[in-house]
Parts: sequence; C-alpha cells; structure tokens
Amino acid sequence: MTDKSREPPGRRIRFTELGWTGGGPGARSKQVAAAGKHVRLMEITPELMHPEWCVKGQAGFVIEGTLEMRFEKEVVQYCAGDAFIIPFGDHDKHIPRALSPRVTLLLFEEDR
Repeated sequence: MTDKSREPPGRRIRFTELGWTGGGPGARSKQVAAAGKHVRLMEITPELMHPEWCVKGQAGFVIEGTLEMRFEKEVVQYCAGDAFIIPFGDHDKHIPRALSPRVTLLLFEEDR
C-alpha cells in the first residue's frame, strides 16, 4: 500500500476528491498542476460562450458528449472516445463549443 503523503505532487490524481471550480456559465473544471504540466478534467455545456480565440497548446480526450472545435479555417467535431493534439500559438487558435448537453474532457497542458 502506498503512503499518499509521500507521493510526489501529481503522481496520482484523484479527481473524485477534488472540488469543481467555475469557469463562467457553461464551464467547470478540476485541475492539478505539477512539474510544469496541468491536467484538467473539464465539463462544458452549450451555455459556454468562449469570448475569444484560445491559443493554448493542449492534448485532450473526449470522455463524454460531442465537441465542436472551430479553428480559423476549419471546424472539427470530436465525439466520446476521440482525442486531439493542438499546438500552442496563433496558427492553431481555436474556440470550443459543446454540441451535446454536456461534454466532459480530460486535458493535458504545459506551462508557457
């Protein structure tokens, strides 16, 4: 049995033990940061109105629902079981939108 108090930060992430934080209407998340990386469990609904382009680099996995990601020159739909990798920067800026009543995502991001 492992002593949780001796584990380095982020070695084991128990999202069930973390509280949700709000990201405005239609978004909430649970996040852990360690060693320059962020792991985020996120839920979005159609109420989310992303006000501007996101330039964060991230990899993600759609756990539940259908997600639309609008890029400058294309729109891509992701369903439960799909994963994605979006590089950092203006070239891959994007705006997410929930197409189902709820989209649950697991996101991996690095500090910039």
